[in-house]
Amino acid sequence: PTDQTRSLLIVAAFIGLTVFPFLGKAYHMDEPFFLAIGRHILQDPLHPLAFQFNWYGKLVPMASINNTPPILGYLLAAAYYLTGGVEWAMRLLFLPFDLAAGLSLYLLAARFLKRPLMPALIVIASPAYLINMNHLMAEKLMAGFAFPALYALVRGVDEEDRNWFWGSSILFGAALLSKYNAI
Repeated sequence: PTDQTRSLLIVAAFIGLTVFPFLGKAYHMDEPFFLAIGRHILQDPLHPLAFQFNWYGKLVPMASINNTPPILGYLLAAAYYLTGGVEWAMRLLFLPFDLAAGLSLYLLAARFLKRPLMPALIVIASPAYLINMNHLMAEKLMAGFAFPALYALVRGVDEEDRNWFWGSSILFGAALLSKYNAI
C-alpha cells in the first residue's frame, strides 16, 4: 500500500480506538432528548416533533424546545428500528460519520502539509472532538458531513472541477440539515 493508504488506515484505526471503548456507555447528556425524537418518528414519521417531552421538569411541546433539524431524528429512528435501541449497536451504526470526519481531516491536511498524519490524529484526540463525537447528537453528523465538504471544496478549487464543488455543496447542505450552526 502507498504511504497515504497506510496513513488512512492508521487514522481509521485511531478513530476505532477512540470510539470502541465507549460503544456500551449508557445514554446521557442530550442523547435521551434526541432519542425521544427518533422513537417518536417511528410512530409518526410525518410529524417528528408533534409530542410532549419532559425536559425542564414539566411536559412541553417538543417543537418548542428542539432547535435542531430533523435529519438526526430520522437517522436515530432508523438505527433504533434496526437495533432496538441497544447502546453499543446504536453507536456502532453511527461510526461511518466518525470515519468520514476523521479521514477527511487527514485528506484535507494532506493537501497542505508534507506530514499530515500527526495533525489529523491530534485533532481527533482533542477534547472538543473526542468528547463530542462519542455522543449520538447532531455534532457527529455535522462533522461527518462538513469535513468531507470542506475537503471537496478545497479539491474543487485546486482542480477547478465543478463535480467537487457540487459534492461540496451537497455535503455542506447535509451538514446544515444536521445542525443549523454548521453554517
